[in-house]
Parts: sequence; structure tokens; C-alpha cells
Amino acid sequence: MSYLFQSGKNLGWEEARLSVLPTLVDEDKLPEVGMHTFHESWINGLAIAYVIEQSPGKGRYVTHDDLGDWEVDSEMLHAEALRNLRAHGGEQVLEGHRAPGYTLLLLANTDPFNAARLLLPELYAKLREHLGTTFYAAIPTRQFLLAFSTSNDQILEKVRSQVRSDFSQAVDALSPKMFLVTPDGVAGDPTEAETL
Repeated sequence: MSYLFQSGKNLGWEEARLSVLPTLVDEDKLPEVGMHTFHESWINGLAIAYVIEQSPGKGRYVTHDDLGDWEVDSEMLHAEALRNLRAHGGEQVLEGHRAPGYTLLLLANTDPFNAARLLLPELYAKLREHLGTTFYAAIPTRQFLLAFSTSNDQILEKVRSQVRSDFSQAVDALSPKMFLVTPDGVAGDPTEAETL
């Protein structure tokens, strides 16, 4: 994705609200996307930032100044971004694999916003139909969302290792960590203590 930090003074909220999307960013890389970029800390060292997509894969980050100019709060921005994400990319197709000891699903469509779909509660409901009420998720890159369930520690460690490998080799690496999706929402990597 090629998103830039640039001023949006000429873009009104009525226009921006139609194309704003959420994106996940490694908090350590926030200085690279611009210190004025509006973001909210999330989990596993990630932040939720917002982009105005001007064409597929191109656009700009939403800034603190944008929210002031638009007279929009973070809740309204987030709600509009999630609404657009639901419509972005059409119907999401899941590919899966089931074997003794685990079930694995991933989003089949290549989309730079697949990782951000982890923010959508309705996706959890769809995944729970196949994985149960509590399952793991991984987003090693922006295009890749993997969800799986297992009670086998060896399989869990094998998937964890593959996620770390995918992360370390990716140009658009996002997170080497696992997420735990429960009925209460998404939590950080269950094997690591969250730092505040």
C-alpha cells in the first residue's frame, strides 16, 4: 500500500466518510507514517490508523487536523471506517483445512485490508461457526488473516513458528504475534504479557 501523510484541508467529511478505512500499523513504525497521523493504540503492539483510499492501494492517512476540521470524533471516524470495511472487497470467502486436532481458516481474497478485518465483530461470528467460541488469529501481513482452533500444543507451536517466519520474510510485515479471539473480543498473544 502506498499511503502518504499529507494535508486534507480541501477534503470535507461528507466526501472523506465514503472512503475512510481502518488499517493496522505496528506502533514502532508510526513515525514512518507521520507523527500527525491519527491513531489509537490497540493490542500486540499495533495501532489502528485510518486511511482515505483515493484509488486501490493509494491514498493518505487521516490526521489529527482532519478530525478537527471535520468536527468528527474518534468514535464516528471508527464507525464509518468499519462500515466501509464491511463493503470493501465484496463478499469475503474463507478457505479452510480440517485435520485431526485442528481447524484452520483464512481469507481467500487478496486484499490489503484483510488484517484490519480482525476489527469486525461479525467476522468472529462467521469464524465461530467453524472454530468454536474461542480461537486464535494471526495477521503476519496486511493481506493475510489466519484463524484456527486447536487444543494440541505442538500444532499451536508449529503455526506460531510459521506466522513468525511469514512475518520476518514479508515486505509488508505487520505482527509476528498470535491473537486470542474470545466471546468478549480480541485479546493479545496469550503467551506474552501485555505492556501498558
